[in-house]
Amino acid sequence: MDHLLAHLDTGILSRFNADINDALQFEPTPHNVSTPISTQIFGDDDITASAKILLDALQNQFELSKQEPLFDDDTLIDPTLERERCHRYNLTYDGRLKRRRIFYGSLIADDSWENLATSALEHYGMLHSVVFVESNRTQSKFAREWRFGVESKNLHLLQKIFGFGDTKVNVEYFVNEDMRLELIQREHEQRALIVDRWKKNGMTMEDIGYIADIDETFTRDFLRAMQICQVEQFDNHGNCKNPKVRASSLVFEGGPQCLTQRFWNHPDLVLGECIDKINPSTKHFLGQRRTWEGIAPNAPLHLGYTSIWHFRKLPPDTTHYPLLKPSDFRNGPGTQYNLTQMNITYDYNGYHFHNFFSSIETLRTKYGTFGHPNRIAHRMQLHQINRDMASFTRCALDQSQDDRESLYPLVTGGGLKYMEERDGPLPLAFRVHGYVHTKMEELRTMGQLNLQKERNQRRIFVYLGAHCRTIEDYVQQELIHNNWEVYLWEPNPQMHAFLLNRYAETQQNNTRFHILPYAAGIEDGSIQLHLQKGQENITNLEQFPANNTCTNKNSRLSFNSVYESIKGVNYTSISVPQRNFPEWLSQFQLSTENMDRLQLKIDIVGAEYDILERMLSTKSENDDICFADVIEVEFYSHLFPKESEEYRKRQSLKETFKDRYEKKCGVQPKTSFLDIFSL
Repeated sequence: MDHLLAHLDTGILSRFNADINDALQFEPTPHNVSTPISTQIFGDDDITASAKILLDALQNQFELSKQEPLFDDDTLIDPTLERERCHRYNLTYDGRLKRRRIFYGSLIADDSWENLATSALEHYGMLHSVVFVESNRTQSKFAREWRFGVESKNLHLLQKIFGFGDTKVNVEYFVNEDMRLELIQREHEQRALIVDRWKKNGMTMEDIGYIADIDETFTRDFLRAMQICQVEQFDNHGNCKNPKVRASSLVFEGGPQCLTQRFWNHPDLVLGECIDKINPSTKHFLGQRRTWEGIAPNAPLHLGYTSIWHFRKLPPDTTHYPLLKPSDFRNGPGTQYNLTQMNITYDYNGYHFHNFFSSIETLRTKYGTFGHPNRIAHRMQLHQINRDMASFTRCALDQSQDDRESLYPLVTGGGLKYMEERDGPLPLAFRVHGYVHTKMEELRTMGQLNLQKERNQRRIFVYLGAHCRTIEDYVQQELIHNNWEVYLWEPNPQMHAFLLNRYAETQQNNTRFHILPYAAGIEDGSIQLHLQKGQENITNLEQFPANNTCTNKNSRLSFNSVYESIKGVNYTSISVPQRNFPEWLSQFQLSTENMDRLQLKIDIVGAEYDILERMLSTKSENDDICFADVIEVEFYSHLFPKESEEYRKRQSLKETFKDRYEKKCGVQPKTSFLDIFSL
């Protein structure tokens, strides 16, 4: 195998036993081979350098496989090596001379070619069938274009990199326009197509079903052990009482050196004998499934039909346990091998290559539109988007040594050192010459570019009608601490003076904090502000009458007082300046390029309608209201009789606001609407 080492990081490779780590023959591209895959399909500018390295390594193996068999070819069984392999995992080798076949399945969407190539390398020559399922919608129901459509270049490349030898590679297309089906339920229904294709491709009860996400793999050596050794979950599962093997996977967050202190419990293996639709037997108990009112028939078994709840919903005399669907691979219990008690020095048998994306924009799209979406992922600081992203950001900015704040802190010294110290196997992709260095350089370039964007980002908080509300904690802890510019609008001269006094120290210490003496409207000028008689000269909170809106420091609103004042029973009027709020907001020139953000709180006693209607109706590419993370509005429909047009159109705005906002801005806003009073 000397020629193999020429294109690998030999300093790392030399630490491993040859029978574990002798792997694919990643030689430099010979001059006589065909055009590299990455250039052939995409052209030089359409794929990252790290992905090209892996794709071209696969191409090299295609060429070499024409000359000599794969080093661990399925037909080349060495009983001595297999016995040693089984011994590593406390398993027995009984002389089997034919490996169990593996049928692989995964969802596929916007996964990077780097992740796809990494999976293809680790599984090279091991899989009988590979089935991917692509949907026209994300788990959160966002529409998406087909990426691996019939006869597309992407499909061609996908089939090429996974289709070693006789491996069958299929993409199934999932379409379900029932909008009640979302998140994990939609995933379950997509994965159900995998078994249908496995069956068409000839899966039998003796074969292994392998469900994963593209960024998850078992180690190659462990997977080979599952094919050849005596495995309790395959050979003595008790009529499917204990049929599943789960991984204990290292989690890399964004790059090869970004190993976290977290272990991941996927992917998963189940023998065909225990898979629904593969085993035709009718002896197995049909367990109840969590079908969400019938919209997800392929949902997981109710826990009472699994070992988690000790099969308490099954009859005591049950001998044949429920067969599993793909949803049960991911959600039900399974056996996780205790690797610390085996004849190995490492503590993992799988890898999770999490968030190995080619751009920060693609990463933000994932968190904005797929499972458990964060609707403002495109504008949030990266480390705040998701609990995983703190580790990603630290590693991308080369701050691994100071990672104490992340939910899953980074391992000191990086991923390669961790595996070296345990004499454990590296992912085959990490051993392709030049890949680790190139990927880490790309990651840190992405991190710096994103950091520059975040530094240019403007965060604007506006409170129209701040009155005497007490928001010190929110202002200090959330807004100012995170570099928000704060604008409190209050046209009542007495309340404006009161706010100036209350926030005097904050204003003095922070140039981003502002208290403005304006009423908000849709044109500049002045308006009449109605005050309860006796309030004209009040400047101290304790001077307010007991039944007024500022009764105490919690700022409770007295409905009766407001209602009587508006009806003219007990009010006086003063003239105050008004500013065109949409025009005022436009001065900030909020930009999608800089990921600018806005928060709006509106309590302006009836004037909210004109402002919101104007901002929703205005047509422009970067309309300011679309930058709003949060919009909190107090509606004053009670100012108008229920039968009036003014009342009707305000109620209509409240009821249709979210849909109109989504149509205008492409996402639904986080809104909070409060009816102050209703006749």
